[in-house]
Amino acid sequence: MAKSPPPPPALVLDAAAPDLAAEAAQWLLHLRAERRLSAKTLEAYARDLRQFIGFLAGHFGGEVTLGRFARLEAGDVRAF
Repeated sequence: MAKSPPPPPALVLDAAAPDLAAEAAQWLLHLRAERRLSAKTLEAYARDLRQFIGFLAGHFGGEVTLGRFARLEAGDVRAF
């Protein structure tokens, strides 16, 4: 029987709206279950996402929603 992958890191996105936070958590679960990424890789992805969402909240002047995140432009990413 295959060993189950480690649980994903706890994801706290203070600057994200609930819809974005839920999608981000699902993304990490996908990376853990389907892609079987290591615990350290998942930690790094979660950390990077937390930093990026925090930056975007300041960049946009408020909480980041899933819709706003979906409409990111190259300049928003470059600004980070």
